[in-house]
Amino acid sequence: VMVGDGVNDAGALVAASVGFSVHGGAEASLGAADVFATEPGLNPLLRAVVGSQRTMRVIRRGIAFSLAYNAVGATLAILGLLSPLVAAVAMPLSSLTVVTNAFRSRTFDAP
Repeated sequence: VMVGDGVNDAGALVAASVGFSVHGGAEASLGAADVFATEPGLNPLLRAVVGSQRTMRVIRRGIAFSLAYNAVGATLAILGLLSPLVAAVAMPLSSLTVVTNAFRSRTFDAP
């Protein structure tokens, strides 16, 4: 992550994985940045980092749930305890649960 506000930062903002230009910066840095803060100060950067960390937690939680759900489902199916009809109904429920959890988890709060 590169944070900059001036013309001298434009090259580094382009080269960085994520370029973050702060409010009041030169136009060259605004064009080079991936993210532009509309408020002065570094609070927008802090909110972006915290929101990104929350997003990664939601993603990891969804992957863990899907792996566990599918492991249990596959085990029950292999043992013959899960009929094809029940498996066909359960699979979309898994996806629906993961998507609902992602929507429910507000990762970025309004300023």
